[in-house]
Amino acid sequence: MSHNNLNKQKGIVLLGFVIFIIMGVLAYFLNTLSVVEIKQKQLEVTTKALQQAKQALIAYALVYGDMDSDGDGNVDYPGEYGFLPCPDYNDNVAVPEGREDQFQCGEQDEPKIGFFPWNSLGVKALKDSSGTCLLYAVSGAYKNETDPDPKKTMMLNEDTNGMFQIVNQAGVILQGVNPEDRIVAIVFAPGKALDGQIRNNTPGTFCGRDYVNYSAYLDLDVVGLTNNSDVSAGAVSIDQFIHATAQSIADTNPNPYNDRFVTITREEIWSAIRARSDFSRKMTNLTEALALCLERYAATNTDNQLPWPAPLELDDYRVNENYDDHVDETPGYAGRFPFIIDHSRALTGNAGSDELFDNASCNNIFVSSGDNVDLQTVGSEYRRLWENWKDHFFYVVSKDYAPDSSDSPASCGTCITVDEEEQSAMVIFAGARQGNQTRTEPIELLDADTKFEIDNYMENGNEDEFPDEDGEGEYSINPPNEYSYCLNDSSPPEAVSCDE
Repeated sequence: MSHNNLNKQKGIVLLGFVIFIIMGVLAYFLNTLSVVEIKQKQLEVTTKALQQAKQALIAYALVYGDMDSDGDGNVDYPGEYGFLPCPDYNDNVAVPEGREDQFQCGEQDEPKIGFFPWNSLGVKALKDSSGTCLLYAVSGAYKNETDPDPKKTMMLNEDTNGMFQIVNQAGVILQGVNPEDRIVAIVFAPGKALDGQIRNNTPGTFCGRDYVNYSAYLDLDVVGLTNNSDVSAGAVSIDQFIHATAQSIADTNPNPYNDRFVTITREEIWSAIRARSDFSRKMTNLTEALALCLERYAATNTDNQLPWPAPLELDDYRVNENYDDHVDETPGYAGRFPFIIDHSRALTGNAGSDELFDNASCNNIFVSSGDNVDLQTVGSEYRRLWENWKDHFFYVVSKDYAPDSSDSPASCGTCITVDEEEQSAMVIFAGARQGNQTRTEPIELLDADTKFEIDNYMENGNEDEFPDEDGEGEYSINPPNEYSYCLNDSSPPEAVSCDE
């Protein structure tokens, strides 16, 4: 063999070796790129399912008070907003899969966890990239518990906090440090089963009907001891959840967890509700109707007197009966709108019920918009609306029209003024929180009470007049965040727009 042929053969071998190396590197690169692309695609599928679920839940809360779920032509829960469905958690073959189990959804204000109720929300069975149906947890105050035994929360509005927090593996709270920032609800994408997780499947079902077996879907972070598959049995406990990370999912992690989820905050729900075209009108109607109810009360006693307000600070702001006209030695003339008027009624001589709405027959109240408001009938739209927003309503009465006034005033001697006009009384609805205002319910001493502080509800000077110890404070109209309605200084007083 010639020297040239030998060199040629060596060159061919070397070229083949280089090509082999290049192909190996290229194959590795393409394979790695394919894994990345697959993982990205999987993440997109899961993210899309979670977002669809979140949008469906917020839509449910937005139109909750408009729904006719049984098709009888009547709205199920008029005057109520913000409630979320219960999970699908009960293995009752008589109930279609994916329906919320709203009749056995735990005790009042207790959280609940289960499968995402896709059927009740009118969407398909949403699944993550592993083909597993989504799961869902809801804070107790927000759940649609409609058991015949009253288990729905007593008051739900824009200031109702969630009871969930998000933490990392070290237990550091990432979301929900402050009460007002706690999570209302969570939708989970469980991902593929991890070692030790055994999931059951009932043939012919969408999601397997694997109820109560949630630990086979949602994970326990054994390092931080955060259990995503369980919620507390108590109504006043905070539950914590942990989100998957690239490190927690890694094959090299001895204690992996792969739950992904989206959260729903109270502001996401209530900002949508406040944007409803009819929400402002209904709150304005309710404010005016409360003033007209007071007018009816004054007209039924000899001296045309009005009731005392309820205190600013209550033991439990959710309970109707706690809005009781106060009898402190120096109670002041400004406070919350009263529901129970037993102390005032004893002074004014009004016969009948200690409940203001019954005593003054506060049904069939036609307000300026032309709507008919019924505050007296339990379950009516505006009665429900008041019950859920009662902590937002405040009331000021002039000294001359208070229950202990000895004479029926022909005109004001000692009266409040509203934008410098004398009035016998004023009803105020405090709208959404402004700036640094907080309105935290002191649930079983879990959180500090900030609801008794009037400056967390009012601005522009009105807050400075409470509790108005002389009954002649100087108030103002503060739209758009406060709706107000007045009673004039006639005898008996008449409900009028404060700017008339």
